[in-house]
Amino acid sequence: MPEPRFNTYIWTHIALGDETGDGSIQNVGPGGVFVRSSTIGRMGDEVRLSFEGPDGDMVEVIGIIWWTKRDLGGRGPGLHGFGVRLMASSGNYRSLLEMLSHPRRRRSARQRFAA
Repeated sequence: MPEPRFNTYIWTHIALGDETGDGSIQNVGPGGVFVRSSTIGRMGDEVRLSFEGPDGDMVEVIGIIWWTKRDLGGRGPGLHGFGVRLMASSGNYRSLLEMLSHPRRRRSARQRFAA
C-alpha cells in the first residue's frame, strides 16, 4: 500500500552543499517530500530542508534527491522541483505528519500550510 501524501505549501530553506536557496514544499509523506524550487541539485545529492512547523518550531529534514523534474524531462517555467527521500528528520516533522493525517487538524493547518 502506498504511503499517504499530503498536499502542502510550506516555504523552506534549502541547503545543497555550498549552494542555498528557498522553495516550497508541495507535498509531504512519511518517506519524503516534493520541493518546488529553482535551486535543484542532482539525483543522489544530500539536501537539508529547514522550515517552520505548525506549532512555530523549526523543522529540519535531511535527505537524498531521489528525482528531479529536469531528469524526468520537465521543461518550461513552473516545472522546477525535486523529490527528496528522507534519511533523518526532527520530531517536529513527525508531528507535522500526524497533524496532517487527522482531518480536523488538517483543516486548521490548511490555512497556513495547504495549497
